[in-house]
Amino acid sequence: MKPTYIVRLDDAHPGQFNSRWEQIEQILDELSIKPIVAVIPENRDKAIEYGDGSETDFWQKARQWRSKGWGIAAHGLHHLLRTGHRSVLPISIHSELSGKSYDEQLWMLTKAVDILKSKGCAPEYFVAPAHGFDEETLAALKQLNPPLIVSDSFGFRPFIKDDIKFIPQQLWRGRWFPFGVWTICLHPSSMTQADIDRFTIFARRNIASFLTPPQALIFKEQTALDQFWSSLYEIIFRIKKRMAYRTAAGERSPRRPC
Repeated sequence: MKPTYIVRLDDAHPGQFNSRWEQIEQILDELSIKPIVAVIPENRDKAIEYGDGSETDFWQKARQWRSKGWGIAAHGLHHLLRTGHRSVLPISIHSELSGKSYDEQLWMLTKAVDILKSKGCAPEYFVAPAHGFDEETLAALKQLNPPLIVSDSFGFRPFIKDDIKFIPQQLWRGRWFPFGVWTICLHPSSMTQADIDRFTIFARRNIASFLTPPQALIFKEQTALDQFWSSLYEIIFRIKKRMAYRTAAGERSPRRPC
C-alpha cells in the first residue's frame, strides 16, 4: 500500500510574504496538487506580517484558490497566541483557543466562519493556530453548520472521533513513508529558497502519491489500532522534541517537553 500525501499551507492572510506564496503556488499548479490553505480571517499577529499586501487583492487571490479546488480552512480568528494553556496535542505551548470557555470559543469560531463566508471563501476545514485546541474547541466545532473537518492530530489515516472528522497532520517537510496518509504543513511566508527547493524535489519525485483533491479522502471511525498508532507517533514526537531541546540548549540542562 503506497503512502498518500496532502499539502497544507498555513498563515494565509493579507500581510503574507507574497513572492514566496507565489513560488509555492506555481509549483503546486505545475504538479496539479490542490492543497488545504489555512486562512486567518482577521489577522492581528504582527509577528507574521511581512508586507503591506492589499486586502482586496488577497481576498481575490483566496477566491481564486477556492475556484481551483483548493480547500479553505479557518485558521483561528485573529492568530493571537497565548501560552500556559494545555492543548490536546503536545506540539506547541502556544494557542489562540485553548483555555478559553466553550461560549467564547464558539463565538470566535462562528465569527471566523462568517468572515470567510462574507469574503466568498466558505471554509471546509479547521486549523488551530499553533496546533492549539482543547476539548472545548472540539465541542464548539460540533455546533458549526456545516461542521468543519479538523486538519490536525496524530495518526496514519483520516478518522472520525466523537462525530468530528480528523485529517492527521504529522509532517513539516516532505519525507517518504511506505504507507499511511500524511499531511505536510508548510508556512510559505517563512520558507527559505532552500526549503522551497527541497519541497519541489520531493513533490516531483513522489507526485503519484499526492492526493488531489483532499476532498477525496475516506473517513472511518477511529479504531483501537488507530489509537495505538496515534499514541506511538506521539511518543516518537515527544522524544524527538526533547532531543531537539537538549541540542538547542547545548546539553546544559534537559527541558521538559511542552
